[in-house]
This record gives sequence, C-alpha cells and structure tokens, in this order.
Amino acid sequence: MQWTGYLAGASGGLVKLRFAIVVLALGTILRVGPAIHGQEAASGSGSQPSLENRTITEIVIRGNLRVPESTIRSYIKTSPGQPFNAEQLRSDYQSLLSSGLFSNVRLLTQPRGSDQVVVTFEVTEPQVIQEVEFVGLRSVESKEILDYLRETNLTLSAGSRLDENKLMRAENGVRQFLQLRGFPLARVTVARRPVPTNAVSLVLTIEEGPRARIGVIEFEGNTLFRDEELRDALKLTDESSFFSSLRGRNLYLEDRLEYDIRANVLPKYQSRGYIFARAEKPRVELVEAETGGLPGLRRERLEYRITIRIIEGEQFRYSGFRIEGVEKVERDRVLSKYKAKPGDTVDYVALSRANEQVKRLYGDLGFLDMDLVPEMRPQHDQKTVDFTIRIREGVRYIVRQINFSGNERTRDKVLRRELVLQEGDVFNADKLDVSLLKMSQLNFIEPLTPRDYTLRKNPTEEEVNILIRVRERDPHAINLTGGLGGISGTYIGLNYQSRNFRGLGQTLEAQIETGTRTSNYTLALTDPHFLDTDFLLSYRVFHRRLEFDSFGLLPAQGASDIFSLFSQRSTGFQVTGSHPISNFSRLGVSYSLDTN
Repeated sequence: MQWTGYLAGASGGLVKLRFAIVVLALGTILRVGPAIHGQEAASGSGSQPSLENRTITEIVIRGNLRVPESTIRSYIKTSPGQPFNAEQLRSDYQSLLSSGLFSNVRLLTQPRGSDQVVVTFEVTEPQVIQEVEFVGLRSVESKEILDYLRETNLTLSAGSRLDENKLMRAENGVRQFLQLRGFPLARVTVARRPVPTNAVSLVLTIEEGPRARIGVIEFEGNTLFRDEELRDALKLTDESSFFSSLRGRNLYLEDRLEYDIRANVLPKYQSRGYIFARAEKPRVELVEAETGGLPGLRRERLEYRITIRIIEGEQFRYSGFRIEGVEKVERDRVLSKYKAKPGDTVDYVALSRANEQVKRLYGDLGFLDMDLVPEMRPQHDQKTVDFTIRIREGVRYIVRQINFSGNERTRDKVLRRELVLQEGDVFNADKLDVSLLKMSQLNFIEPLTPRDYTLRKNPTEEEVNILIRVRERDPHAINLTGGLGGISGTYIGLNYQSRNFRGLGQTLEAQIETGTRTSNYTLALTDPHFLDTDFLLSYRVFHRRLEFDSFGLLPAQGASDIFSLFSQRSTGFQVTGSHPISNFSRLGVSYSLDTN
C-alpha cells in the first residue's frame, strides 16, 4: 500500500516522504489527513479507526517551558466536547507554528474508546540566550559592538530567543563594525554553549587582525581633471591624514566608495558635457607600507591602495531643448528654471537641479501628481543631444482636512494654530514645511520631518487630507537645588516647570528658594496665544529677600562677632506682551513693578 506523509521542521517547511507500508496487525495507524503534521501511531491492534465521528474529550499541551499554557490555548480554536474536525485542527496547528513562539509543533491524536479522541499539541520552544560574551577584543569595547548591533536592529541580549537567521546577520554586523574601525581582515566565529533549561550562552571569538587605512587613491584615464581635483571631489573617502581620521574618511568601505564616485566624482564630468562618463569598479590592494622613522626602527603596517579608472567619453552639446506639457502654470515661471539652449555644453547637474526646482514649483501650487520625464536623444556622431522635458501636470489639490495623531496631552488647537497651510487652501509644499518647522519649535513636541506626515489624495474631488503624526515630550521638569554660598548662605530650593500646562501650550513656572540669607519666591505663567489670538502674554509675580552681614568682610572675625549690615526685600510683578511680525520674529513690550 502506497502512503504519502509530511513532516514539519523548525522553519515550518514541509519535507515530503514517500514510503510503502504493509498493513499488518502491528497497530492502528491514525491518519487525519496529509496536512495534520507530526501525528503519532496509536498502539493496539485491529483495523484503522475513523476519527470523523468521534468527540474530542481532551486537548493536551506538552513541551512548553516558558510560554504559558493559556497563551498556547489562545491560538487553538478547537475545544473539548466538539466533534473531531480535521480542517479546524489543521488551522490550529498553522496558527501555533506561525506565532513565532515555537521552533516546532507536532499534532498528536489518540483514540479513546469507540467514539472519543484525545488531541495533543507538542511544542518545542526555541533556545533562550542566557549570556553573550566577546573574546579576543583588544582595540574596541564589547559595549561599542552591542550599541552598533542595537542601532542596526540586530540586538543580542540575555533573555531573548535565539534566532539562527538573526544570529547570522549579527555575526556579519560585528564583522562590518570591525571593518568600520579599520580591521579589514577581522574574523568572527560564534560558539554555542548549552545551558540547562533550554538556554544557550553565545561566545563570539574575534580575531581583529592588523589595522588598515587608505594610503593612496589614484585615478587612471582622466584627462579633463587632475588626480588632486578628483580626490577633492570625494566627500566620504580620503587618503589617511590627521583630519580624515578624525572624520572616519580614511576607512575603506566598498559601498561607500562606490557611492562617493557615483554621487560626487562623475557629476564633475556630467556638468562639463561628458554625460556618458563612467567609472570602472575600483581596484583595491591591501599592501604593507612603512610608517616612517629611523632606519631599522620602522615598523610595517597595512594600507589600501585604490585605483579608480575613469572612462570620460565625449563632450556633448545641446542640439535642441524643449519643454512640453505646461498648461496650468505660467510658462515663463517654468522656463526661468532652465538655462539650457541649443549650442551650449550639456550641464547634466544643472539640468537635474532645475528639474527639482520645477517639481517644487508645481508642489507649491498644489499639483501633487505632477510628473516630469526628461527624454534624451543623443547623436553620437555629431556629439550632440536633443532634450525634451515632458511635464504631466495632473490636478490641483485643495486641502480638505488636516488631522493630528499622537497628541494625547496637547489639544488640537494648540498644534493647529502653528499651521501656515490651512484647510481650504490650495496645497502648498513650502507652507507645509514651514508649518512643520513652527510646530517643531514648540518645546513639548519632538522635531517633525517630512516622514511625519501622510497625504491622502482624492483625485476625483481634487482634494487632499493631511495627517501629521507628533511625538510629545514630557512637559514637566522638577529640580531640587541646595548648597552653601558666601552671599546666599545655606539655602535649599525647588523649581517646577510645565511646558504644556493643561495641554494648552502654556508655560507654568514656580520657584521656591529659601535660606539663611536669601529667599526667592516666583510664580509665572506664559500664554503664547492669549484668548486664542496671536498675542503672547506673560505674567510673573515675585518676592525676594537678601540680607547682608559682616561675615567675611572683616579680618579675624569670629562667628559671635557677625552683625547685620542691611536687608533688602522686594515684591513685584512683571507683564510682557508680544506679537509676531513674521513667521519667526516678534515685537514686544514689557512692564515691571518692584516695591522695596
């Protein structure tokens, strides 16, 4: 009899096994279906029982050490008392396996009596990391490596589950970190030391190898620019020197060097008409170099010698330059961004910059779907190129709604009054950026970036909704001060500040300071939008006391000889008002009254 079965491994993949079984009186083989994995044979004799008409009397959980049984059962929809259902059990099995809590799951069934069955889920939990140890480090600290892994989301920490894929990426991350520190030949090996209760200690053995820096950067094939000019064009990579080492630019990183060439070296050629200039993959040699010093006392070190071959190509000029598709925007405003005309040398860098300016122009006018496609038709025999800029303007969007999320403490109106772009306005990218900048200046909101807002467009209605996500800072600050001073004497003080009082953006300050010679009591409230206007109003009331005595003024004076010179007490208030005269400047006036 031919039978097909499946086994599930740690990754959840299925390995297909085919084998022939001769049905003898050796036991009862239970088969729910090919998708019920890890099934066990029930002992006994007789013919193969059917499970379809049986009732599940018990669901057993086995093998869990750290995951609570209640958590496992929350993934299982089958319950005791229900009829046996192969499809539902298959779904329960897949839910447990895909939960990420277990490295393996087996589903076992055991008939009981003539009409009952017991279902068992046997789980295998992944090992837990008990300890991470670094061996062989000489030039870097283990904390630096762990911080780097944390920044790259490859944290290896005690108590976390062991993930083999993540461990492999972390091993490569440690190797990359050492390369960043100038150890190109560093080797990293990982050893696992089993610990009772299904845990493991990780030992990362590191061989740093020799340190290497970039010694020489040379260019080949360059006739338009000298080597020095091309080396100066590199912004991220440089030959080893005191200043380059401070900025980390004397370290060789393959991806960084290739990006540096593509982003900074080739544009020098493209701005001079060599639009097809390219660079071959750099040749990198790791060689020994002398460090200098007296003969016989020089020590060897490793350095990189990098050779970059440039294929300059030919210089091209414009044979034609056209802009098509401008209909809803003044054509002169678009043409003013471009300086190209037939006969001029092609400046691809200036052309790219002008394209970005045109996109920004359309964005400021509400054309969010605007698309700009440059078409280039080169004539290599004449060394000319015909350029056409095709613009698809799209619709002009009106701002329908501006909503905020993440402001649990701050009221919407506090954020909304910082907006330069308002609901009902034509969308303007520049005004939105200014609005984000003004909200970032609120000292109870984390700085905002373009990644903190989402545009939801409705092209049919030509409307757009804006959702701005904010992250609030803790508005409260409490400081306790105290000490001993020559003028103030012994004193103790408490300062409290709320930068977002009642969620209205107001600032409340209270200061209590008292001592043997001085005391200072201050209460202040600043409302940046008094009565919901743009007028800022600040109130401050205070009471101060300062006593001057003869201590320290007269020579050889004892404590019993101290006498009071005079005392100064003042009580008063201060009122300050200001009004904005631009987005980032204000004009104000202040009045104070002080009674001695």
